[in-house]
Amino acid sequence: MNLRASHHAFFLVAIVIGVGSATSVEASPVLYWTFDNTVDDAMGGAAGVLNGGAGYSTTVPGPLTYSTASLDLNSADLGTDWFSVPAALSVQGSYTISAWTRMSSTVGNRSFFDTRSGGNTYDAKFGSSPVTGNPAIHRAVGRGPTWIDTGADADFAAAADTWYHVAAVVDQLGYRIYIDGEALPPVPDHGTFSPPDNPMLLSGTGEINIGRYSGGSEYFSGQIDDVAVWDAALSANNISQLATGTLPTDIIVDVVEPPHIRNDTGALKYLPITGDGDSQIAATKVYTHKLDFGTSGAAVVNGVAFDQGEAGDFATYSSDIPTPHGGNAVSVTGDVAGVFGDMNYNNAGATLTLKGLTVGQPYDTRLYMRSWSQPSDRTQTFEFDVDGDLFGDRFVRINADDAAPNATAYAPGFANGAEAYALSYNFVAESSEMSILIKQLGGGSFHLYGVTNEETDRRPIDSLFSTGLSADGVALAGGEEDPHYTLVGGPQGEPGQQALAITNHPAWAFNDDGSGFIGLVEPGTSDLPDGTYTYSTTFDLAGMVPETAEILMSLIVDNEISDVRLNGVSTGIQIVDEPAHLAQYFKYETSGTFLLDSGFQEGINTLEFDLLNPAIGPAGLRIEMSGSAVPVPEPSVLALALAGLLAAFAYCRRRSS
Repeated sequence: MNLRASHHAFFLVAIVIGVGSATSVEASPVLYWTFDNTVDDAMGGAAGVLNGGAGYSTTVPGPLTYSTASLDLNSADLGTDWFSVPAALSVQGSYTISAWTRMSSTVGNRSFFDTRSGGNTYDAKFGSSPVTGNPAIHRAVGRGPTWIDTGADADFAAAADTWYHVAAVVDQLGYRIYIDGEALPPVPDHGTFSPPDNPMLLSGTGEINIGRYSGGSEYFSGQIDDVAVWDAALSANNISQLATGTLPTDIIVDVVEPPHIRNDTGALKYLPITGDGDSQIAATKVYTHKLDFGTSGAAVVNGVAFDQGEAGDFATYSSDIPTPHGGNAVSVTGDVAGVFGDMNYNNAGATLTLKGLTVGQPYDTRLYMRSWSQPSDRTQTFEFDVDGDLFGDRFVRINADDAAPNATAYAPGFANGAEAYALSYNFVAESSEMSILIKQLGGGSFHLYGVTNEETDRRPIDSLFSTGLSADGVALAGGEEDPHYTLVGGPQGEPGQQALAITNHPAWAFNDDGSGFIGLVEPGTSDLPDGTYTYSTTFDLAGMVPETAEILMSLIVDNEISDVRLNGVSTGIQIVDEPAHLAQYFKYETSGTFLLDSGFQEGINTLEFDLLNPAIGPAGLRIEMSGSAVPVPEPSVLALALAGLLAAFAYCRRRSS
């Protein structure tokens, strides 16, 4: 079996922000402290501890007719009182925090809810915004050990000795802060985000601090009452009910369902480019777009004359990548070096839209990129919108400065930072336009050297799914069954049972909307017996030529992959004898990217993955993959081809007689 491999890579995905719908469901808060002279969590299991001089006060919010006391953080020492809770609960994705607050002092930052202990990242406080400098409710939102946004603020000047109901919502629509049931406008450029970033309030470990910053500062001075947490985004109507005195456990939650990405359309592949030959640019191909961005004029490669790419809205494309850059050294020979020598760039998100596509036609869009500075971290998320609904259909996350994982021909640890490659996206047009949304996540800027879009006969294998996705390609929550992956056998579990989507271990890369970890027990911190666990998935090549199939597959594992089999035959893929640590930003120690291009058969194909857990402990498997193949020709096409052959044969016979 032909197999090419490169370590330290993984594809991940993004989501676009839009307007969701609401459905009413019975949903109680997952955490709720009444502070009616008790440290207990009314939902059970998360009793807290009074620290310093913390106690209770009979001062309560007027609307709370049921409340008999509040948490009092206003003792004589004025600065070392707080309430702490060991947080064994995992809250990831959408969530809402509700609290009543009354400050006796508004000087400085006054933290009222904080999880910055034990690997979590979230805090909310009264103080000033680092974005505007104005008095504000300041929030920093993260995903486990890393931050998404440290300026998720809303300007608000709080008065002393005044009760305020505060509600903070985080979901795939963005950040929302409410005071007394009214939404506050977010500070500029911090109202929304795109969760590939995967917000996480609690990872199953650590500590909640109510009334101080977890580092031991920014203490709240005053009273706090009725603190509740939901693992869902509450609606504006729900928050208005809380602000007017409805008991949190009596709320019928209008869960705001944000639009979901599908991540089940199209196929991705990397193409390393060292010269004109392996660029695959050819005058025999039909291009709808061939753009060369930069200042040095348009390149001509293998007889293909590129058009000059610019920022703006044109008849055939639009681009908001504004700044051109001159030539630079590149590890490419021949005329194609003219494509990679210069580029357009910017330091924020970008959108490139290709216009004039034919619905139903397969295309191969290629973004030409190269490493700018190695080592570096120009991490980007690419979101491909095929059907024109402004929501992504396939995503990929890469570090553009690390060519080794992106293009499998490059070995890890390459010597310089100028390796060039193309990111190929094979899709079938569902609209006359296809947009690519690019979000800059790492340091530096996004560089676009060139773009081609060619007509092709290859089509994506739509029955091929990454782990942790539902039947329609939407990310699953921890504990839900993965319909595509089945346990074949192992030390625990029953053969034939569906794998579970599992909340990642804090040491693993966090699940997102493109893929997630699977296993047998939720969450990922759970121990499993040592031994080999085999998982299988199937995909269908009906109507496709098996010999033309290709699958690009990235694996992340705790601890090892001892083998991967395609239709019962070993592919030789192994990930062994490496550390189990899986770092954030997808620079993995225990990971690999592989291209399978042989061993396929007609109809149903089976992939089996042997996950080795060498000792009792957590075990998880994460696979992101996509593939393509050439369809079997239609009978009419075959008939025309046969007729052509017969005509040619007859002509040859006449010529020879």
